[in-house]
Amino acid sequence: MSDAASDISDMDDRNREFLVLLGRHELQVAACVHALVPDWQDAEDILQETRLSLWREFDKFQPESDFLAWARTIARYAVRTHRKQLQRKPLVLSDEVGDLIMAQIAKTPESPDRRLAILAGCVKKLGVDAMDLLRRCYVERQKIKDIAIELGRSLTGTYSAMSRIRRELLDCMRDGLRREDEP
Repeated sequence: MSDAASDISDMDDRNREFLVLLGRHELQVAACVHALVPDWQDAEDILQETRLSLWREFDKFQPESDFLAWARTIARYAVRTHRKQLQRKPLVLSDEVGDLIMAQIAKTPESPDRRLAILAGCVKKLGVDAMDLLRRCYVERQKIKDIAIELGRSLTGTYSAMSRIRRELLDCMRDGLRREDEP
């Protein structure tokens, strides 16, 4: 095999390694960013920038080190950069609070499949109206005020309905995790 062919093969292996690691940890990185950035679209933009940074910097990543910790660090810097760009808007979380959240997230054990399976079961238990509201917020990424207008509801009532749905899902998740942890 020529040197050029060998270089391409090595690059393909490294690209594959990156994609496998990113795929394995993407949900955890997304959870970190969404925990720190309240606006869904801003968080998604930051995640896209984080993915690009991870790709650009992957040659500096040491294969024997912790990819998730490395990716979370890059995501945290992307959040900070975003905040600096938006200094005219009030910050919801200070950097100190963000650091505390990241420290707590880093302590959380990795088991997204289990939690996602429980969440999927909890979502299936919701009524049609609750499912519609969730779909509009999280799949179609509509703003609550726009949903309220479309549904002919008050903004306060729509926020309250989302709050009840989130509480119901949280309680269901806690019950599901507790049942799984019981002997």
